[in-house]
Amino acid sequence: MNKQQGMTLLELLIATVILAIMAGMGLFGIQSLISAEQRVTERQALWRSESMSLIQLTQDVQYAVTARGNDAGQNNVFTGTAQDFQLVRFRQSMVPGLSQVNKALSDVVQVSWYWRNGQLYRAQRPWLQNQDAQAWIEQPMGAVRQWRCEYQSLTGDWVPRWPQNDSSSQSLPKQLKCQVTMSGNRVSEWVLVPWQQI
Repeated sequence: MNKQQGMTLLELLIATVILAIMAGMGLFGIQSLISAEQRVTERQALWRSESMSLIQLTQDVQYAVTARGNDAGQNNVFTGTAQDFQLVRFRQSMVPGLSQVNKALSDVVQVSWYWRNGQLYRAQRPWLQNQDAQAWIEQPMGAVRQWRCEYQSLTGDWVPRWPQNDSSSQSLPKQLKCQVTMSGNRVSEWVLVPWQQI
């Protein structure tokens, strides 16, 4: 009798089918990993953007200044509504120490934060050009579904606009609270305190 060596056509076909199924499962697994990595990268970018926005917003509010007497003219140095606010602050490099409260107006900038068309924006211009609408330099800070701010008065009440009356027109709010709804319907509440209130 002759013993057969090797594989029959049926055995070869079965082995090929099993190999194709395993390759398909492996390809599906690799595609799932690539998709998951892309989602994680996108999520990290959103978190990074939100974090950078919060850091910048915190610095802006902490470095906000008030008007002393008639130094600011007729303009309020901090105004706000539920959707936007403007403040005057020292430049980043010119943040006052405890012994340096008075700075030249050239070291001061006007900053505006506002929400428009699902995007949070920050704009800045030199305080000396506060009458020049073309001096604003606008920067998008990230996608935001909703943005709502409130201001804590000196009596502790939360109000939807600042200044709430003429007596508070030259002062900063005690705190600023912004409720932010990000693109994934994640809601954050940012509570910020101006440095003059700390």
